[in-house]
Amino acid sequence: MIIDEQRYEVSGPALDFLTGGGEVGRHLRAHDWSASRLGLPETWPLTLRAAVKLLLTARSPIAVGWGPELLALYNDAYADILGPAGPLRFGLPFRDLSPEVWQRAEPLIEGALQRGESAMLEHQLFCVYRNGHAEETYLNLSCNPMAAHTANGQGVIVEVAEMTDHVTGARRTAALREVAACAAAARSVESACRDALDAISRHSTDIPFALLYVVRSGERTSARLVGTAALAPGTPASPAILSLDSLSDAAIWPVREALETNRTVVVDDLPARFEPLPSGGWPLAPRCAVVVPLTTPGRDQPDGVLIAGVSARHQLDTGNLDFIDLIAKHVVAGIAGGRLREEQERDALARAGAKRARAKQRARLKALEARFAGVLEERTRLAREIHDTLIQGLTGIALQLRAAVLQAEASSDDSLATLDRIADLAEKTSREARRVVWDMRPSVLSEREFVQAVESAAHRTMAGAGLVLHLTANGRGRSFPADGQAAVLRIVQEAIANVVRHAAANTIRLTMSFGVRRLRVTVVDDGRGFVVEPDFRAYGGHWGLVGMQERAEQIGASLRVRSAPGHGTTVVLSVPLPEPGAIRPRRQVES
Repeated sequence: MIIDEQRYEVSGPALDFLTGGGEVGRHLRAHDWSASRLGLPETWPLTLRAAVKLLLTARSPIAVGWGPELLALYNDAYADILGPAGPLRFGLPFRDLSPEVWQRAEPLIEGALQRGESAMLEHQLFCVYRNGHAEETYLNLSCNPMAAHTANGQGVIVEVAEMTDHVTGARRTAALREVAACAAAARSVESACRDALDAISRHSTDIPFALLYVVRSGERTSARLVGTAALAPGTPASPAILSLDSLSDAAIWPVREALETNRTVVVDDLPARFEPLPSGGWPLAPRCAVVVPLTTPGRDQPDGVLIAGVSARHQLDTGNLDFIDLIAKHVVAGIAGGRLREEQERDALARAGAKRARAKQRARLKALEARFAGVLEERTRLAREIHDTLIQGLTGIALQLRAAVLQAEASSDDSLATLDRIADLAEKTSREARRVVWDMRPSVLSEREFVQAVESAAHRTMAGAGLVLHLTANGRGRSFPADGQAAVLRIVQEAIANVVRHAAANTIRLTMSFGVRRLRVTVVDDGRGFVVEPDFRAYGGHWGLVGMQERAEQIGASLRVRSAPGHGTTVVLSVPLPEPGAIRPRRQVES
């Protein structure tokens, strides 16, 4: 543009207010004001002159609206941000000069004109075309009234303060804080990647899309997608697997280059590679992205890469790269923390497994010891039974025979009597031997015999303990299999043995209730009681309850134990019974 140098020469104190102002000031002084509705500058009111002098000398963006139509004047700083496209124009109505500003600031301007009020709008988002493309710009708009010296000489001053760095800085700080929080809470590498990308997806204004690929240690032929933000997995821009040896995959994202060089790689031709990618709420799709290698401390090679889209709201400058680099460092911290927690969990599981194995081994050894003790006890009982029956009887027979030999030499009558006694003793010994052998094998007892056997076993178990036993049998007696009878007998013996050993009781009440389908055996004592644990194995070193429960389970019965300190103990055994007539008692079997 050629400016008439003579026209903008300022002469005289009346036009001193047009001095300075840079490019806009030169155009103001060269402008032909004769055709303008503002009139010649020397005729402008003092208020307008003062406002023009203010805006020409100010470094911040300022515009003035004067008169009923709010004819606009502005300075260089305002023209750079919100000025008209094309050549500079002066004296236009404010609504035509800056439609975006007018749309938002009209209520404030009316308040300044009609009520003399000053007001401000903060952090207003504008799409400003500068540096060759549309940029995200945040502005504070301040409207202040000007004093009026004529009837129609009112006006406003609109001051603009750019807050873009402040708004984007706070926004990015919030994004960094959230990604860091996700990294700190990660329990595994997979969750660290997934949670970090979830956090990034909530800040699409600065990172409109993101992908996270990881490579396996020792196998660096492919990269696997483990997290996405704003992009669904499996699209042309987000394949599930990227081959590091494939030229076609390298044309998608330069992952191999970033991994090998361990440096950030900029991809500045997204429109040529893909269809429009997510824009993060901006009307224009991203033009570039960065591929950042993720290397955790103590490792020579990267674990993967973070691919972050760069919003078209602003250029890819140093501040943008630094922000994405910080995001990547938080992701790396999450991966490192997740890997550490995975190792800790594996160690904890290994320790717990070893502890369980040791506990099982101890329990197995104790069970073997208890079984061996039971075998020894059973052998002792058999030895005692054999001694008390067979050996004693045979010894008596031998003595009687010797006596009969001597008597036969003296008197035949005495020898006959002695032989008769020997025969009786032999028959008795035979019966006792048969009984011992019969007791050693399972057999079905009749109803009455079974109750008597239980009572006899109870009395033998508590012999010498000073306890009183009350036995009650209810219902119609029923026979059931020999192994079931033996199990019930052993369980009752063990229950009473526990009372004798541990309860310090005075009385035991043993109740046997025969029902149609079940036999209910109850052993109640008035002893000291104890705390019942859900798992009987918790009583280390005491296997009575465990053995009772195992015997009950073997015959399909249920065992319940109720007790409390100071309130005695109740053991309830519920045994399923067969249909009537299915089992014959021992007398019928023997006959």
